[in-house]
Amino acid sequence: MFNGDYLHHLSAIHDQQDFELIICLLWGIWMDRNRVVHGGVSRQPASIVQYTTRYHEDFTRVKVPPSTAAPPWLHGFKLNVDAATNLEQKRMGIGAIIRDHNGMVVAAFSKAIEGSFRSDEMKAKVLFHALNWVLQSQLALTYIETDALRVSSALNPSSTDLSCFFESYYGCSLSFILFPSSFSLPCETNC
Repeated sequence: MFNGDYLHHLSAIHDQQDFELIICLLWGIWMDRNRVVHGGVSRQPASIVQYTTRYHEDFTRVKVPPSTAAPPWLHGFKLNVDAATNLEQKRMGIGAIIRDHNGMVVAAFSKAIEGSFRSDEMKAKVLFHALNWVLQSQLALTYIETDALRVSSALNPSSTDLSCFFESYYGCSLSFILFPSSFSLPCETNC
């Protein structure tokens, strides 16, 4: 094992698909344990294995094209953000990931938030929360990537859009003051 890190060890002795299945199984066990800790009833081990195996199969069926996004500059850090919403529960999940110039994950963040918002408002909120997290982590970003054209346009210096999501992107723009002036905020797709 590498410094007692069993996940690193498992990733070294298994191929990617088997390692992903192992991670899914560990997640299934963890999820079941949390169910019990919070007053629920434990599932049978075979049920956990069946659920997580099916989940992994569904995951591997989804073909996601490789990213065409550029890596950050040498010794730089790149922030990617995204959000998803559950309209029925009026909740959204936000997430952020920081990678180095080699594409290696340096840090990741996720959080559940109450509310249901338009796509551009969600993207502005996730960026606001992610930037606050990055500031607390004291990582020097050189590149921020979002797929929300309106958010990207609003945060670039030439923008003056004062629409209904002004509060979120204004908060993000205030956070930008604390970052080096040399990073860019491109939009990879039109959303």
